[in-house]
Amino acid sequence: MLNIATADSMRSELQGRLLDMIKWRRQFHESRGKLESIGVELKYDAVFLASAVESVLSSYFTTLCTDLTQQYANNTPAEVVLNPELFTFCSDPVYRESIRQDDKTTLNTHFRRTLVHSDKADTTELSELVDQILSRIDFDCISCSIHEQVKSLPLNGLRIMADSITSDLNMCSKRNPVRVTTKRIIFTIDSTSYLDNHRDIHLFNSILRTLNTIESMAEVNFGSGFSALVKAINNFDNSNSFIPTGTVFGKNEALEIRCYNGKYTLRFSYSAFDSLHAWISLHGGVDSINKIVLVNKLLRDTA
Repeated sequence: MLNIATADSMRSELQGRLLDMIKWRRQFHESRGKLESIGVELKYDAVFLASAVESVLSSYFTTLCTDLTQQYANNTPAEVVLNPELFTFCSDPVYRESIRQDDKTTLNTHFRRTLVHSDKADTTELSELVDQILSRIDFDCISCSIHEQVKSLPLNGLRIMADSITSDLNMCSKRNPVRVTTKRIIFTIDSTSYLDNHRDIHLFNSILRTLNTIESMAEVNFGSGFSALVKAINNFDNSNSFIPTGTVFGKNEALEIRCYNGKYTLRFSYSAFDSLHAWISLHGGVDSINKIVLVNKLLRDTA
């Protein structure tokens, strides 16, 4: 059973946080006033009510999405994401002008003005405003969105990974076309350098994560070559910003990587590619499946 916050529990948690914010904000301003009364010059801004409300709401829902992602994404890149318009004040000038002043369903610009004008209201008035704020947030809609995303999170994550690896390996690329030999099917990736190392660290770590996932789900072992390559790239610095031509990682393993002329060639054995093909066909989107089918056709035609 999914352990996810309900609409009522989210409303209750936010009510507590907003009331705490009001109390601590008042204490902050009182302490500031006392310091200034004895000559202490404070150079920071006051905590304005509208901004504080926005911060509390944004922090709560952002943390909620992050926690659910970590709990249910199964180490895939899928994420739980909420439309910020569900819990933030609308700032689009076209949209905000179209909202009626009596609109009760959103944190619109008119209601934000109410908070701005209530900045110096007493605690009782501000507590009543908390109820108004919460009444304008559609917690049922948020709860429904979260539940639907969490249920599909693992499968969406696998699809993202399948789609990413077909792109990362340059399948069907004209610049780096797939090559087939008597024992290997070969994908080519342009080499990295220190100047764009951060971009390529992300690329190669993404491929490694997908290969590890395939290994955990299928009876295949790609070998240690790619993880050794990733380790070498992660260790790049100013004095060692490229892998020398002729370097081989995972020699004679199911996935062998050779470096030459500013490129990496990922050389899959036929059986290793069959596992990659099957996994992408099962989990990938339409474009990814079409790409892997074309590569497989090339392999069969060449064999």
